[in-house]
Amino acid sequence: MKDNKELELSNDEIAKAADNKAVTEDEFSTAIDKTGSYTDKELDDELERLAATFKQEYEKAQAMTEEELIKSGIIIQQFEDDGGVIPEEELCKCCGEQRRDKSFGENYEYCKNCRDAMKDYPFSIKSMAVLAVTVFLCVFSIISFVDEFDNYNLVRKGDNFVSERKLYSALEAYESAIDAFEEEEIAPEKLYLETAEILFNTMPNGIESMKEVAEKIEAAVSSAESKLPLYYKYNNMREEVLIMNGTFQEVYTLLNGEDYSKLDLEDDEDYKKIMTEIGSMIDKEVMVTAIDGSQKKCKANQASVRFCQYMFAYSVQRYDDCYKYMQEVAELTPDYLWIYAYELGNAKLQKGNADEAIALADSLYRLNAENVGSYVLYSTAYRMTSKPKTAVEWADKGLEIIPGDTELMRTKAMALIVQGEFEEAKKVVDEARELEDYGLLMLVSLVVENELGNKDEVKQVKKDLKEVSLEITERVDDYLDGKMTAKQLFTEGVGDVQ
Repeated sequence: MKDNKELELSNDEIAKAADNKAVTEDEFSTAIDKTGSYTDKELDDELERLAATFKQEYEKAQAMTEEELIKSGIIIQQFEDDGGVIPEEELCKCCGEQRRDKSFGENYEYCKNCRDAMKDYPFSIKSMAVLAVTVFLCVFSIISFVDEFDNYNLVRKGDNFVSERKLYSALEAYESAIDAFEEEEIAPEKLYLETAEILFNTMPNGIESMKEVAEKIEAAVSSAESKLPLYYKYNNMREEVLIMNGTFQEVYTLLNGEDYSKLDLEDDEDYKKIMTEIGSMIDKEVMVTAIDGSQKKCKANQASVRFCQYMFAYSVQRYDDCYKYMQEVAELTPDYLWIYAYELGNAKLQKGNADEAIALADSLYRLNAENVGSYVLYSTAYRMTSKPKTAVEWADKGLEIIPGDTELMRTKAMALIVQGEFEEAKKVVDEARELEDYGLLMLVSLVVENELGNKDEVKQVKKDLKEVSLEITERVDDYLDGKMTAKQLFTEGVGDVQ
């Protein structure tokens, strides 16, 4: 930084600058105007103060650097070239130091140096290098995104299905995404856990789903991580399904033993013996292996035991016991909707508790909008309470979500028969039988053809049943014998062909 000597400022120039800084013209005039009222002493004092102020500012200006003088506004910085001092209006609008190059026109605003620099902007070697790197990174990112788009799009679809409570569709999307990531040797831990949770809440494949829950959690959580509070929920979930699975296996082993193959299931004593043996499984212990490899014995799952008792009672048509054990399952594990809600709902219907059956259907529906059982239970409940129109509506609602489901189509046909719309019912049954033909659907078809007076078709359905070794049920026999009407068949008792 230059000092005042290097600036070659004269004492007069500095004095003038200091004078400008210390006392403005207005201030001086004001001071002079007031002198008329001053005494000689007061005037002398005032002049001495002005002189001291001027001296002080003069000394300050002498000590200032060029930059400080310019910054404080004491002097105005000037630029020179071969043509002398450059007037402010002639300075380049870009750098503010060089004279404007008027060879490009009288009003051209930039100097020659700035114009030459502008030729490279923004395409200088440095900027071109930055641009090349940026373009490469953009292209690489786009390629990477395109490669992974399908995988992440599947995850997005799965998330959307979850928000719509379409858990089976979400499960399918997540499984597809998992397969795709695993092909690229990527372990999608979060997807494993989300899939495990959906499986745990729905158990679409029964015991197989239990095994899948455990496998998914094991794939997502390491031995060390399994001890962290973050994964307690999944540890407990895995342990629960392993205990349930172990309990079922114990019961199946018991029922498959030679001793039980010789028992008469219609005999009350033999039935009680088996039921007591199954019930005793509650006191059994099953071995469970933790993710870290440690093992422990756990008490059998009581709800699983009661469910096995329900299944056994159902297989030998002890329907009062069915209701009893299914009610126990609901009380023991109300969150296990998949294991009891549909069956208990039907049992409550047969006991005349339609409102409770509808409440169970609602629980299933709110958990998973793709649960066929919820729509079937809704439709059946409304059909058996003389609201066939609502029954048809619920069946149609289910078919919008799960098109082509033959059990829903069979349920709709039964509601249409109760309404007396036999031709429409026949269309639904015929379409369903083209998709999947099974005994219960054939029996509904038999009722429809009989109501329409189609004797040849009735004979054909009976022939179809015989070919698959199925007999006409007692209820349908009573209907064919004129002991009940089609409406009574589907609104009284069990409300079905069984």
